[in-house]
Amino acid sequence: MGKRPRHPIGWMFCAAALSFVVATVFTPVKNALQEHVDRRIKPAAGLSPSGHHAGVEDLLMLSVLHRRGVLTDEEFAAKKKLILGI
Repeated sequence: MGKRPRHPIGWMFCAAALSFVVATVFTPVKNALQEHVDRRIKPAAGLSPSGHHAGVEDLLMLSVLHRRGVLTDEEFAAKKKLILGI
């Protein structure tokens, strides 16, 4: 009884399938979330009394997205600066 040979083609297929899923599923979802955040941030840039609350909510939402790995550190920092007007 010999060992079964490993098939590198099987692993390459798995890697290609994973890349496809990331490109077709995760990336569009991430982009949609970022567009949603961007739309919410733009009105909050002029901080009126009601906009102040929207800015706080936006910061909290950004924090959640960052913690879940949807936003990178750089993306989070840029969006946070935009909200805070820095």
